[in-house]
Amino acid sequence: NRFTLGIQAWESTQQYLNSSQLISVAESHITELMNDLHSAVHLAVLSGVDALYLAQIKSDRSFDLPSKVGVRLPAQATALGKSLLTGYSDEEIRSIFKNLVFKKFNSATIGSLDELLAEVSKVRTNGYSESNGELVESFYCVAAPVTDKTGKVVAAISSTVPKRYLAEKRVTKERMRMCVQDEARQVSEELRNYS
Repeated sequence: NRFTLGIQAWESTQQYLNSSQLISVAESHITELMNDLHSAVHLAVLSGVDALYLAQIKSDRSFDLPSKVGVRLPAQATALGKSLLTGYSDEEIRSIFKNLVFKKFNSATIGSLDELLAEVSKVRTNGYSESNGELVESFYCVAAPVTDKTGKVVAAISSTVPKRYLAEKRVTKERMRMCVQDEARQVSEELRNYS
């Protein structure tokens, strides 16, 4: 159907333009976050049941993650995904995940819709989300939602470090939370002012 393809092409174009604008606004902030925390930093949007990674700045210290630009990772197993889901009601989240069989990557991974809803509720209250080895056991990640001028959650920013950095006191969870929330707030403010 040519009309459907036309609509799909238009939607893809709109998503690309919105993503380009978002990346442009967020770029300096995620760079600053990496410089402050010496962490890997990501920007993502929700795509179905996944966090879709739009931008990544690798840490200036050497460590590898499964996240790369263009990769989709399960929202329930990532800090980014849990922050992205705060923009949806519990009913909408139930609808999004209704056909998903929750994959457990390890014992820390959220394994059910009820667990996910409880975690998203906590994230809404705290203003940040965490992944304490839920996808990759040896990493700690914190994320915060980014909102547009209407207050809608349109993206999330995260900072990830090896858990050993926390044990060695190279960085603290509290500092990571504070920095990520601050940069997400600044990106949100800039998006609100973007014409």
